[in-house]
Amino acid sequence: MGFSLSGLNPGAGLMSTAALQSPASIGVNPLASSPSSILATPAPSSSGGAGPLDSSQMANLLLPLLTIILQLLMTVLGGAAGNVFGGSLGSPTGGGNEEGGGTPAGGNNTPNPDRPTPQNLKDIDRKYGDKIQKLVDEKNAKYGSHLTRQFVEAEIMQESSGDTMNNGDNGHSRGLLQLNTGNGGFQAAVGNGFKEPPVGDPSDPRYNPDFNLSIGIDELAQYNAKYGGDLKHTAAAYETGDSYYDDAYASSVLSHMNGN
Repeated sequence: MGFSLSGLNPGAGLMSTAALQSPASIGVNPLASSPSSILATPAPSSSGGAGPLDSSQMANLLLPLLTIILQLLMTVLGGAAGNVFGGSLGSPTGGGNEEGGGTPAGGNNTPNPDRPTPQNLKDIDRKYGDKIQKLVDEKNAKYGSHLTRQFVEAEIMQESSGDTMNNGDNGHSRGLLQLNTGNGGFQAAVGNGFKEPPVGDPSDPRYNPDFNLSIGIDELAQYNAKYGGDLKHTAAAYETGDSYYDDAYASSVLSHMNGN
């Protein structure tokens, strides 16, 4: 039901007692009478029978009804406002973000297995991506780590630019992930009697991509689990063996991961 309030005096206010008469002042009990009964009450005519209501009588009957309607509206609207501001807005949905740890979602340090391969890593991904993914899945299941394919490819870019015969540290670090003889996983794989072959000697298992990736990704996964999935700490630890935090190295790895 629609109604117009244009005939009321705006200066007086809708709920002003000067503008609105109470139901009792005109002899109408709003709790005992329905709106339809109020409107249906005839006014006496000069001949003693029922006659049409004049404008003054109609106004006296409508004003109490409008008062009731406005009070009901205020009650309903007030309850709705309480539900909005006291309920849903007052209930926190949880601190931090869904990825946890206060790390911004989708940020450089956030593991994201769905991250598309950036252009700078596509050659490495084309050659070794499937092997890397298989090893990442195995090691994550084993250690509870959160390595991603792109992160490992960024480590390879940082360490060797994808060259299986790459040598560093005066020839003592070799292959895709630059394994050295001090690596625990490497020592366990080759045994204590291993003697380092000359640089470039193809008999060195570190030049074998499958062997190199298996040992290197295992070490990355252990560091990643240790640091709660933090990729930047994982990269720094892989470089220095936890002896100190190399921020420049770690930042460079993440830069590769993000296509730079």
